[in-house]
Amino acid sequence: DALPISNNDVRLPAERQIEELQSCPGFCTLLDAISVNAAVSLESRWMAVICLKNVVHRHWRKSQRGALSQEERSHIKCRLLSRMDELSDLIAVQIAAVISKIARVDWPNQWQELFPSLFQTVHVGSELQIQRGLLCLHFVLKELASKCMLADKTRFRKNAKEIFGAVCQLRSLYVDALLAYVKSTDIRDPNDPQLIRLGARLLLAEKVLARLTVHGLSQLDENPEAHVALVSSLPSMYPFISMGNAFPKDSKAANVFDRLTRYPIRTALGCLTANPIHFRLTLQPFLEFCYQQIMTVTFNHERYSGNVGSERHIMLCMQFLTQVLSESLFDPTIVEDVSPEQRQCLDVIAWFFSAERVQTLSRFIVNRYLPLRHPELSEWETDPESYLLAYDSLAADNDLRTCSETLQLVLSQRFKDLVSVLHEFIAESITGPVQNLHQLLHREAICYAVGIGAFDLTGSVDFHGWFVAALQRDITDDSSPLHKVLHRRIAWLMGQYVSGIDSTQKHVCYSSLVFLLQHKDLVVKITAAQTINLFLCDPEFDLNSFLEFAPAVLSLLIGCIPLVSEFDIQQQLLAIVAVIIGHMDDKIAPFGTAILEGLSKVWVHAQHSAVLQSAVVDTLLRLVQALGLLCAAFQPFLIDVITVVTDVKREHDETVIEDGVKLWATTLRNLPEASDAMLELFPRMLVLLDRDLQYLKPCISIIESYTLLGGPRFMSICGSHVVSLVNHLLSHAKTRGVSWVLGTVELLLQLYPQDAAAVLESSLCTMLNLLADPDFEVVKPRILAVFARLIFQSGPWTIIFLVQCGASSNSNVFLSLVDLLLEQWDYVTHPLRKKTVALALISLLSTVDQDILNRFSAILNICVDILHTLEGEFRDDRFMPTLADSDVDEDSEQVAPETAKRNQLAKRDVVLTTNLREYLCSKIAECSIINGPSVFQRLLTTVDPLILDQLKTVNVTFS
Repeated sequence: DALPISNNDVRLPAERQIEELQSCPGFCTLLDAISVNAAVSLESRWMAVICLKNVVHRHWRKSQRGALSQEERSHIKCRLLSRMDELSDLIAVQIAAVISKIARVDWPNQWQELFPSLFQTVHVGSELQIQRGLLCLHFVLKELASKCMLADKTRFRKNAKEIFGAVCQLRSLYVDALLAYVKSTDIRDPNDPQLIRLGARLLLAEKVLARLTVHGLSQLDENPEAHVALVSSLPSMYPFISMGNAFPKDSKAANVFDRLTRYPIRTALGCLTANPIHFRLTLQPFLEFCYQQIMTVTFNHERYSGNVGSERHIMLCMQFLTQVLSESLFDPTIVEDVSPEQRQCLDVIAWFFSAERVQTLSRFIVNRYLPLRHPELSEWETDPESYLLAYDSLAADNDLRTCSETLQLVLSQRFKDLVSVLHEFIAESITGPVQNLHQLLHREAICYAVGIGAFDLTGSVDFHGWFVAALQRDITDDSSPLHKVLHRRIAWLMGQYVSGIDSTQKHVCYSSLVFLLQHKDLVVKITAAQTINLFLCDPEFDLNSFLEFAPAVLSLLIGCIPLVSEFDIQQQLLAIVAVIIGHMDDKIAPFGTAILEGLSKVWVHAQHSAVLQSAVVDTLLRLVQALGLLCAAFQPFLIDVITVVTDVKREHDETVIEDGVKLWATTLRNLPEASDAMLELFPRMLVLLDRDLQYLKPCISIIESYTLLGGPRFMSICGSHVVSLVNHLLSHAKTRGVSWVLGTVELLLQLYPQDAAAVLESSLCTMLNLLADPDFEVVKPRILAVFARLIFQSGPWTIIFLVQCGASSNSNVFLSLVDLLLEQWDYVTHPLRKKTVALALISLLSTVDQDILNRFSAILNICVDILHTLEGEFRDDRFMPTLADSDVDEDSEQVAPETAKRNQLAKRDVVLTTNLREYLCSKIAECSIINGPSVFQRLLTTVDPLILDQLKTVNVTFS
């Protein structure tokens, strides 16, 4: 009783208790007893059957944990088959679902009596039992048909052949019973109970028959009984169609007859999809029936009429013709390896789709199905945004007009001579302006038909000539408010033929689209904007021809955004603005203020839509990239946006936060300095990275930008935050992340060679630990390069620090680090880092420490290597590549402040400016003086003579 209650405090404990009882012996029997007990409430009985279904799903197989005993399984199956007289429809559906799940596991080996029992119920049971038996049969066949193993499919086909005849007889009996009841009774009540019951019973039989045919007997040429049954179902549809039309559209009776008329076409579509070639004997009658149904529709602009089925039925007929024409095995261009059966199908299709019939069908589609009807016009008038969204989201199988469009498209692709019909329509549209609503809707349908096949008709239709002769005139015709229908369609049509319009003709199209963007109707405006987007995305887009219209287009697009309330449409418009910004690049600067004003208005309404927020941020990101240094003028608004989207306390979508971090990084990169407001944002960086490291790379870029732009002031305010960030990242990031963080540490050591080491002391301890971690073997050379810079720039402090680190463990960390520098030398790949390591090792030569002097020969070996590299590749090591090379011309006016400061830093970097050869000579001389000639000569004897000779070739002296 507690399960249906919505209160979680009551329901959740009950659910947990039920889960614990599921594997208990006798639990299924108890659930069955509850579900059949009339004294229990209907809701509780229904929940008992649902629980039984869940237990069967989880514990019925013998291999599953807590599986049911054989006795209980047999008892449950007998009980379920005896419950074909259940009065409640809800419970009956769940019983059928339970039986189907058991059948999936037990049939046929352990439940051979399933189908005989169900058929006995259907043949000799009461009216209610027959209904429930058919329902169970439908569920069982649906479940068995979904099994994918070859053996299961073979068993299903075998069973389908055995029971198909019996189901066909049942269907014939039910059809006769329904027709007899209708003839014998003057039925006027659309909710007549007996009529509904007979129709529902026949509908279940149709479902069973469809399942057997599609999944068991789809090879119709090899199963004549199924072929005959499917073809013979067509005549019975006509009385059902008449009966359905006799009742109100939304009544129960009309719904039953509508569904009855659809099942033969559904079955045919299923067979055609499964085995196209085997459908050849059944192909012609269904083609004729579907064609006849499509061609006998009449319209009064409200709904269609005539002796045809419902709108859904007509859609299925169109889908059948579309499937036949688009089936690859029925392609007439196939000339090789065509089987006799395939040739027979091709002959039937070629005979049926004669040139005259195809042209007639195409004309009928354009004249009857493609014109807008009053319900669509009413929706356009009352809720234009919903109309636009519904039009954009329509699938090919859920709307009559869309099905018509798909069929017309397939006809255009398959039959090239259909272009003559379209030429007739185009010639008709040139005759003059429209005079009435019918002509207006017809001309809109002509534009629609010509646009549908644009891809195949581009070379056959003179779009420019048609546009100048008629369409341009129709755009300016505003004699009636309903002319907006034609205006919108012409705007759409230009987008379909964008690839066929050459650059000299696009000027006229741009002018017309700007005119349509100023239209009073919102649907016309949005369609014109979407067409402009198609022009912008065209591979042959020419910016020069568009620049003249860019100010007007941007102004109208931005002005249109506040008029729209739907977030999806606002996002589309913002995306178009972003595309324009991307094309115009720095030419967008004159419109930056106007764009930001428009975006600020949209931003106010975007607080509750993650999609719209992401669109605004993406547009801002493109704008900042395009404006470059000019974005500093809009810093307050940019900071407001960054503040909102990087606030992790808000319920943001991950995409919004990611885009916000990118905007933050891009904005900083183009600012001359870090303002106070920008500095206030920095502390939230730790919160962001503590939440998720997926933003690590742009965040590293932000930290480096702050470091370069803020200078000592930034470090005095946010230095503790920087250290916390570096420590956090070194402790939690993976290999690649640590590598990015080490780049930041190198930058700090470059900027503050005297002070940074002491500030980063805790980080350096973490880096020492990483050197011993095998998981970070890849970044070991980068860590060693950092310590090499420390030794070179702050030798005494570094040695003291390393000695203190080893004091607790009685180990010589300093010497271990020197050995690692010598061992890992070959793995240091960047030239500047190699030079840094060499300088660090050379700086140690001016010592009397015997441990260092014992490594004299190894240090000189490294010096030979780096000196030959400099001599061979760079000649002068002062022009060696920096750690952050830039291709930007430093003298250019467009160089970003951050890039300029990075280049200035490189120029005064002590590593880059030190001449390695001269430094080596000076340190060798100091070593000779400090240790004396005798000791120094003994050191030289430890060096390979070849190494000494090579050093002498680069003017390194040892005297």
